[in-house]
Formats: sequence, structure tokens, C-alpha cells
Amino acid sequence: MMNSFNVVMILVVIVFVQAITSMVHIKYYQKKIRATVDKYNNGFLGVGTTKKFLKVGKVAILVIDKEGIILECNILSGLIVFSRFHNYQEYVGEHIDSINWEEKKHQSVVKDALIRVREQMNKTLNTTL
Repeated sequence: MMNSFNVVMILVVIVFVQAITSMVHIKYYQKKIRATVDKYNNGFLGVGTTKKFLKVGKVAILVIDKEGIILECNILSGLIVFSRFHNYQEYVGEHIDSINWEEKKHQSVVKDALIRVREQMNKTLNTTL
């Protein structure tokens, strides 16, 4: 039978491992954002997130050109820190004002990223006037 010291030590190890894997995942996320920014000098980048209690969390990275055409869409979806971004070609080439949402996966997270893109577009439009 385990005594209370062993239980506490197991819990400490679990928390430590969770902290390390979270830091690794944050580094992966930052590296992906940085690589996407470096790849596209012009246009707009939006990051959307959805997280529901006890459900799969998602992150979308969208790159939109100045005309409103989606150049790249990457989505991370998963419950664990080993989840990775995947390129979703079904959004690439679509204009942000004419997307047929009924046919698309991951609608909520992509819509959240589009909100961020529109905010950037509005700021750019207001500063150039």
C-alpha cells in the first residue's frame, strides 16, 4: 500500500511533466506563427481559437491577401500537447466574403480567425486614410 509521501511524489512528477510538455507545445505554436509570418510579407494574419469545457480545443492560423483571398489555413485540433497544425486546402483560394460555410470543417475556429483578420484590415484601412 502506498503511503501519502509516494502519492505526493507521483502528483509532483505528473505536474512537472505536464508543465514541461506545455512549454514544448507553446514553443511549437510560436515557431509555427513565426514561420507563417516570415513566409507571407504582405497580407493579414489571423489566429482564432475555440475551447470548450471537456471538448477538443482548436487553433486556426489564417493568412489573407489584400484582396481578401485566403492564402493559407492551418488548424490545430486536439486534446493533448502532441497535436500539430495541419494545412486545410479547402479554405485556400476562397474569398473571405463568399465562403460557403455549410461545406467547411472547423467553422467556428476559422470564423474566429477571420474576426482577427477583419480587425487588422480595418486598422490598416483607417491608418492609410
